[in-house]
Amino acid sequence: MDKKNAAIYNKEQFSFSAIKGVKQKSRFVAGIADQINRGNVINYPDHYYPSALDLTQMLTQAG
Repeated sequence: MDKKNAAIYNKEQFSFSAIKGVKQKSRFVAGIADQINRGNVINYPDHYYPSALDLTQMLTQAG
């Protein structure tokens, strides 16, 4: 949880860090930064699925 590594990850992935003091500086996502900082976010339902439940194959099958 090194701040330097978190800042690099933020920059490369356009993400927002959970580590205090690590800010997202990209202009590409600046428009949503205030909403993130206010906590106006919603988890995706799959965040609650156990890691043993791998839906990758089922969700990526064609036709």
